[in-house]
Amino acid sequence: MFTFNFFIAPLLLIRNERSLAKSIDALRNLGSDFWKGSNKRGARRFGTGMGGYSNLADHVKRHLGI
Repeated sequence: MFTFNFFIAPLLLIRNERSLAKSIDALRNLGSDFWKGSNKRGARRFGTGMGGYSNLADHVKRHLGI
């Protein structure tokens, strides 16, 4: 969850309601498997700690087109 702190505030402050909904839909496209701890090719591959959270946030931002 900490990863979302890197980009959720800018989404809420900058984007209008329609583009925010579009971004959330893009986030859903990652799929639930991406977030499973057992998925070595998903979010788990970024590791833990601030560096890992930052890298995961960058990945998610690219996926959302931010």
